[in-house]
Amino acid sequence: MNEKKDIFEKNFNLAVTNHKNKNYQDAINYYNKAIDINPKHTNSYYNLGLLLHKIKNYKEAIDCFEKTLKTEPGFKNANNNLGVIFYKLGENLKAITCYKNEIQINSLNINAYNNLGIVFYNLGEIHKARSSFEKAIQIDPDFIGAHNNLAILYYDIKETEKAINCFERVLKIDPKNKEANYNLGKIYQGIGNQTKAVDNYQKSLINRSEINFDIGKEKDQKLRPGTAFFFLELTNKCNFHCEFCPSDSQTRLHGYMDLSLVKKIFDEISQKKIVKQVDLHLMGEPTLHPKLDDILAYAKSKNVPVSLTTNGSTLVKKRVPKLLESISGKIVASLMTPTKETYKIRGDVGLSWDRYIDNFRLLIQEHLKKISRGDKIEYQIIIRIMVTNKVKEGATKVLESSKDIQESYNEWSKFVETTEKELGLKPFIRPKIDSAKTFSILSEYEEMSYNLQKNIKIQFWRAFTFANSRVRDEYKLLPQKKTQYCPHPFTDFGVLWNGDVSLCCLDYDGTLNVGNVKNHSVEDVLKSVDSKKLRASMYGLEKLHPTCQKCQSRPIEK
Repeated sequence: MNEKKDIFEKNFNLAVTNHKNKNYQDAINYYNKAIDINPKHTNSYYNLGLLLHKIKNYKEAIDCFEKTLKTEPGFKNANNNLGVIFYKLGENLKAITCYKNEIQINSLNINAYNNLGIVFYNLGEIHKARSSFEKAIQIDPDFIGAHNNLAILYYDIKETEKAINCFERVLKIDPKNKEANYNLGKIYQGIGNQTKAVDNYQKSLINRSEINFDIGKEKDQKLRPGTAFFFLELTNKCNFHCEFCPSDSQTRLHGYMDLSLVKKIFDEISQKKIVKQVDLHLMGEPTLHPKLDDILAYAKSKNVPVSLTTNGSTLVKKRVPKLLESISGKIVASLMTPTKETYKIRGDVGLSWDRYIDNFRLLIQEHLKKISRGDKIEYQIIIRIMVTNKVKEGATKVLESSKDIQESYNEWSKFVETTEKELGLKPFIRPKIDSAKTFSILSEYEEMSYNLQKNIKIQFWRAFTFANSRVRDEYKLLPQKKTQYCPHPFTDFGVLWNGDVSLCCLDYDGTLNVGNVKNHSVEDVLKSVDSKKLRASMYGLEKLHPTCQKCQSRPIEK
């Protein structure tokens, strides 16, 4: 008997040691040997479940946690871990049940409350989500995760002041929290407080970047770049001629970025954490690049997260599965004009409406197939639709009322629901939207998004959100509120197809050129004299660039 116990303990201890040392396969073997000797040993099942969860073997991990609860029904965190896996698999109702079971066992489990809030939030159950986050905070006032999630919730429903208060609470607990700094920067930028926006973006960059900016003088500290958005223009060519886009107004040459230059940029980004991800978009349609597959493969090999913005014209059956395997950020599918009638303002592109809309349906179908197979999903799909509620009389309209928004949301919800049934997926609980509130909010804010399924959103995006200078007068947009100064030279970094660098993602003609990355590093261009001068102009320390003069009213300081 003692010999059997000794053998069991030897195998269990070897399993734990290998687990800690990340020798996962050896650890799995020893856990299984321990279980063979003692099939009722709870910790063996639980530890093995944690390991299998970590290596994304979800099916076997579920089995282990269920056996954990069978041997010891009240085992702490087993239900919570089960809930996390079910949530990852898109089985929201099972996840909710698990989290509630965990809370029944341990009413002080802040992680269970927080995780429950995340599920409710993604299902559009805002009140339940808020209650769950608040309960976690009530138990532990310094629980950063719940504060961050509550802040994001408030931001998404446009309760801006509450969102700011939550993020500021996070920074009181952890002043270097990069996510809170980044999100606060985003909020302040949205409400026009550009000084605070830049300050928070800069703090976010400092906390995540390995760049040594070597600013020198204390008074120059405010001129540090705070690059939060990195746009990589694979090409400025586009196969559409949309009335709402300045693509046809470009005076610069058209071309494609060399693969060697793309690799050079990715090499540096992988070494120095300059940005969180790279958005393969500026002007042009990135999927037209003849080496796109090679570019995405190289980004993946270097662990560089990339997002892709596309007009959807090339989302054909051969391409979509490859994209879904390669993208690790967002796929923004710019449907923009969601009806056959409004599609006319995209120009005569030689692609029928029926074929075009089928491309977007294909994207959704392939995504749902991945969910049904239990495939690993590293991306988020955003179906973007334009709402034209701030244009002059006589202008071409797209979605122009709350009724239009509701009809569009219902159409895509119905398509997702139908596809779920065809694939045998359990129905996803989609939120009931207040279309009138959405329409009203878009008068002041850039976008409102709603979950159609796990990792897929429909986004209603206000037309002409950015700078008036980007779109010509004949497009009949209403004048927008001018900011005190522009944050883009601090927050944006765009590399054009020829290697030229612009510190503004709205600079469609590349006039704000501050260097070229063919013969210089990204770091060197960010730190260049020209970059610093452009940022200084926003503080009234240098003359504003002619392009900037068309776009804004005055510098931040005299």
